[in-house]
Amino acid sequence: MSFTSKPIATRCDTVRTIAAIITAGCLLTLTIGFLIAGTYTVKTVSVLQSTYHPEKLASIMNTAADTMEIFHKTTHLLGAGNQLQIFTDLHRLVGAAEDMSKTLNSLPMDKLVEESETWRQTSGSFLRGIKKTLDEF
Repeated sequence: MSFTSKPIATRCDTVRTIAAIITAGCLLTLTIGFLIAGTYTVKTVSVLQSTYHPEKLASIMNTAADTMEIFHKTTHLLGAGNQLQIFTDLHRLVGAAEDMSKTLNSLPMDKLVEESETWRQTSGSFLRGIKKTLDEF
């Protein structure tokens, strides 16, 4: 009885190989997705942190309050006895915005900034870990 030295490939081996290739492709897609999502998150947090800084918001609110005051003075100088409804609405809007800007002063901004920095560092270390893992392959 003679045995062949070459192993016989069965259908199960073929299916297993195809499944391994599909799994590798899915894992690669997930890894790339996580990299993109992490990069996007870090960029978005940085943009939000620089754009919506509390001092900038307070400055915007002060400018809006000054603009509303100018509207009121202009209305009175033009001799309008009754304020237009839009000016009343704008006055309430600016008042609400001013209250919000005063509330910003009482928020623990240091804690919020520390929290966002922690998230940025965590996502950065996660991305470095993935990069290191990919470099090892």
